[in-house]
Amino acid sequence: MRHMILCTICNVRDRCVEFLPSGHFLTCEVCGQEANTRPTCGMAVESRVVVNQ
Repeated sequence: MRHMILCTICNVRDRCVEFLPSGHFLTCEVCGQEANTRPTCGMAVESRVVVNQ
């Protein structure tokens, strides 16, 4: 089940970024900072929160 917590963009680092207001929790910090749109729905990123796991 390890693959379920990996970043959906790079598939290398753990997910730790939540996109707001959608609440999508899909990317690592590196990929999340580079993303202009949310990977699953394509909507613009309004803000991000790094979640400590």
